[in-house]
Amino acid sequence: IYTRTSFFGALVLLKFSSALLFGAIDVLNVSFSERGSDEGRSARLGLLFAIPGIGCMVGPLVADRFTNMTQPRTIQLACVYSFGLTVFGLLMMSIFRQFWLIGLFTGIRAMGSAIVWINSSLLLQKFCEPDMFGRLSAIENALALFGEAASALGAGLLQDLGWDAEEVCLLLSVIGIFLASLWAFYHYTGNGAVSYREEPKAAASTPYTSAVHYTHPRAPETA
Repeated sequence: IYTRTSFFGALVLLKFSSALLFGAIDVLNVSFSERGSDEGRSARLGLLFAIPGIGCMVGPLVADRFTNMTQPRTIQLACVYSFGLTVFGLLMMSIFRQFWLIGLFTGIRAMGSAIVWINSSLLLQKFCEPDMFGRLSAIENALALFGEAASALGAGLLQDLGWDAEEVCLLLSVIGIFLASLWAFYHYTGNGAVSYREEPKAAASTPYTSAVHYTHPRAPETA
């Protein structure tokens, strides 16, 4: 009920939307690492898991330069743009087969995923009542884990049906374009953080407070 009646309720789905795209990558990394000779396969797989860590560090640092907690719409816009980064990375991974290019574009993909992951939490912290934040955060992360698991399962099933890793990445990029369009529509139609308005601060002096704090001069005492 709280999420349905709150102006920011849909933001609880940001992590879920992102997880639908990156959840499959752990499964696809195994396929990517098998390209080439048997020697160095474990090193290639290790690199494919390490490079996203760098992307996850760099992405939020870059986004931080363009966002401001006093203007939460900038944080929401960063989340929208980050879906573009994720889609770009996935699309390039579906085109190029060279290992170093796959590593480069999975890093770019991870930058987008991390921006959503970090900034969606910041938005909920900004808007949520303190006594509801724990439950809302739990729901957000549960949905994200479900999306990640569903994405990984879907990728595994598709590969069992004969799809290669590039074809799965292409499908994920199409899904990403759809999700990015939905969140862009949500943002540019004035929803979520865009509709937030900081409550004006109370005036420094009101008639009531003036009456309380103003001291009338005492009449001079007469002998």
